[in-house]
Parts: sequence; structure tokens; C-alpha cells
Amino acid sequence: MGLRSELTYLKARFVLWVDAQGWKGLEDFSRRTEYEQAHLFLLHLSDCDGVKRVSPHQYEASPHKLAFDMYIDDGTGDIENEEVYKKAHEQWEEMGGDPVTILSNGGHDWGHWQVRER
Repeated sequence: MGLRSELTYLKARFVLWVDAQGWKGLEDFSRRTEYEQAHLFLLHLSDCDGVKRVSPHQYEASPHKLAFDMYIDDGTGDIENEEVYKKAHEQWEEMGGDPVTILSNGGHDWGHWQVRER
């Protein structure tokens, strides 16, 4: 299975799992242009500038990793519940996805879901 197919398969299984928890997955970015990535970098919302450091969200991304952003509403309207994300990332890894991304400021990129070639 190619990496794009693997991401699609994992994402579908993961969305069904999120739904089974009584939560709602809110997808944000899947694919970005270089311009969109640079804009997020300038706003300090990404460590990737889109040129020197290409994001796995970009159309020009390395064929070795792909990602999407999805935020999880825990049923109360809260999309920042860290315990929900910890549980969700444990499940994502169990399904075959990458561990949660740690940002350069030491924070967790909780809404980021990524796979890479193994």
C-alpha cells in the first residue's frame, strides 16, 4: 500500500474510532500550498517555513511522510482537552500512525496526525 493510501485508510479508521468515543473530529488542513505554509510560519503557527523546511501537509511534501490536521470536540464544545488528545494519539499510534509532534517551543501539536514510510 502506498503512503497516500495508508494515510487515507488510517484516517478513515481513526475518524470512526473518534466517533465511537462520542467525540467529533473537525478536519482543518490536509494539503497546503507553499504560500499557505509560509503564511502559517510567519504567524508562528508552524515550525515549517514551506521552502527550507517543507511540511508534510504541502503538495510539494516529501513522499516519505504525509499529514492532516483534525481537532477533536469532546462533546462539550472543547477542542483543547489534552486528555482527549492523549487518548486519541495513543490510539493513532496503535493503528500505525506517528507519535504526537513536539514543537520547537516544547509544546505538543495535538491536532496534527501524521504517517511516514517505514
